[in-house]
Amino acid sequence: MKLKKVNIEIKSDAEIFNEVAEVMENIAAGKKVKKHRAVSFDSLDHFRSIITPERLRLLSIIRKHSPKTIYQLAKLAKRDYANVHRDVAVLERFDFLERDKKGLESCEKIEIGITV
Repeated sequence: MKLKKVNIEIKSDAEIFNEVAEVMENIAAGKKVKKHRAVSFDSLDHFRSIITPERLRLLSIIRKHSPKTIYQLAKLAKRDYANVHRDVAVLERFDFLERDKKGLESCEKIEIGITV
């Protein structure tokens, strides 16, 4: 696993739609499209609802202790397994961590870009 940095963008739905439309037009025209990996949120409040203090703490524990399982992570965090499992699923869905046979890997850095 090589999960280093997650780029966060705060953009309106219209901005995201326009970017996707532009990429699709370029593909249809046979133009090269620059690879762009980012997680977009429509507001800072939405981002904060996903990246809570407890979820940030889990990412930090993963970076520091490299637990192999969610059970080990829950023990290290001194939290209920079901709640940690739910938080890991959210973090994984938004690409803040990866999970495979070798264990859990957290991103090293989260960068936020806000379009104004």
